[in-house]
Amino acid sequence: PGCGRAYAPLAFAQHGYQTLGIDLSPTAVKEAKAFVESVPADKKPEDGKLELKEANFFALEGSFDVIYDYTFLCALHPDAREKWAAQMAKLLAPNGELVTLIFPIVAKEGGPPYAMSMDLVKSLLEPLGFEAKTLEMLPDDMCHKGREERTALGRWVKKSA
Repeated sequence: PGCGRAYAPLAFAQHGYQTLGIDLSPTAVKEAKAFVESVPADKKPEDGKLELKEANFFALEGSFDVIYDYTFLCALHPDAREKWAAQMAKLLAPNGELVTLIFPIVAKEGGPPYAMSMDLVKSLLEPLGFEAKTLEMLPDDMCHKGREERTALGRWVKKSA
C-alpha cells in the first residue's frame, strides 16, 4: 500500500513474486508505471508479475500471502491506525506475513510522517492475532544516513483462525 514510485513492488516482482502495488494518488501510479517502463529490459519482471493500480487501501479486497508496509502507516493520521491494523488483518491470508519497516522512530509531534515505535505497532497488531516473528531495530548502516530517525523491522504472522 502507498507504493509511490513502486521501487519495492518492482523488487518483489523482479524476484518472481506475483505483486500488486497500490497508491491512492493517480499521479503516483502514473509515475510508478513510467518508472517501471524505464527499467532496462533485463531488469523488468516477467509479464504479469507486477500490477500497479490506483486504489484505496481501506477499500481493497482480496487475500494476500505477504503485505509490505514501508512509510505507509507513518503517513496515516494517528486516528486511522486501528483501521490500518484491522484492514491488514482482513487482507492477510491465514499464516500470511506482514512486513513492516517501522519509520520514523523519533520523538516528535505532528506529521506526516508521524512518529512510530515498535511498541505502537505491536499494540495495534497483537490484539488482532498477529505474532511478531522479528521485531528489532535495524543497524545504523541500514537507516537513513545523516538523519536522527531510526528504522525497525517487524515481521508479523497472522495466526490461523
